[in-house]
Amino acid sequence: NGWGARVVDYMAMECLPLMVNDRMIFPYANVLPWEDFAIHLRKDQIPALAATVRNISQRRQEEMRTALRLYKAGFVWWRPDGAAYEFTLAALGQR
Repeated sequence: NGWGARVVDYMAMECLPLMVNDRMIFPYANVLPWEDFAIHLRKDQIPALAATVRNISQRRQEEMRTALRLYKAGFVWWRPDGAAYEFTLAALGQR
């Protein structure tokens, strides 16, 4: 499904998530603006992956990291830093 614990680890280190998947439904998709902090490509875009990543400006990368810092706690369950419980309630509340 393209989603795993490694993504949470990378986000904790403030690495921008790069998802390559055609039909992936992102966690908290109804409450988080994934496009603000992640790169999502379809499988047919893999040949252009390197160029796509290289073409993301430093400014845009910093904007994405700033957004990532706002939301990364939503993927952590343990306290005191984690907010996954609250994000899950928010996502369920919108269904």
